[in-house]
Amino acid sequence: MEHQNTAPNEPQIDIYELLKKVVETNEESIKSANQAETIHLEARNFYQSAQNAIIGSTNMMQKAIQFVRTELDSIWDYKTSIPESIPAHLSETTLSFFERIEKLVKFIFSRSLAILSLAVIILFGTGHFSFKWYSESIRAKSEIRQEILDEIKRDGKAIFEIEDYNQLKYNTDLMNKWMKKNQKDGEKFLKFKEGFESK
Repeated sequence: MEHQNTAPNEPQIDIYELLKKVVETNEESIKSANQAETIHLEARNFYQSAQNAIIGSTNMMQKAIQFVRTELDSIWDYKTSIPESIPAHLSETTLSFFERIEKLVKFIFSRSLAILSLAVIILFGTGHFSFKWYSESIRAKSEIRQEILDEIKRDGKAIFEIEDYNQLKYNTDLMNKWMKKNQKDGEKFLKFKEGFESK
C-alpha cells in the first residue's frame, strides 16, 4: 500500500515478476558461463594434446635424423675400409701366360677389324650393284613394255579392258536388235550416225 501514490495510468510492475525475470536472467548467465567454461576447457585440452603431438613428432624427427646420420657414418666407414687395390704376387709362368693371352687378343682384334672393314666394303658394294641392276631391269622392262605397246598401235590395234570390251559388245548387240525391231527409227539413227561421223 505504500506505492499508492503512483499515477493511475502507469502500469504497475509486480515485484515478483521482476524478481522472477532477474532470477531467470541469472540462470541463463550461469548456463552461458558454464558453457563458456566447458568450451574453454575443451579448447585447452585440445591445445595440450596438439602441443604434445607436436613435441612427440619433433622428437621422432630428431631420432630419425640421428638414425640417418649414424647409418651414413657407418656406410662411409665401411666404404673407406674397402681397399682400392689388392696386390697380387704372380709367378713368372702366370705372367708369361697372361702376356701370351694379351698378344693373342690383340692379334685377333686387329684381324677382326680388318675382316669387319672388308665385310662393310662388300656390303656397300653389293648394295650399290644390286640397286644398279634393279634400276636397269626396271628400265628394261618398261622399255620392252613400251615397244610392245608401240607395235600394237602400229598394227592399228589397241588394248582394252575385258569389261569395257564386253560392255561395248553388249551395247552393239542391243542396238542391232533394236534396229531390226524398229526399222524406221533404225534408218533415222543410221543417217544420224553417218552425218555425225562425217563431221
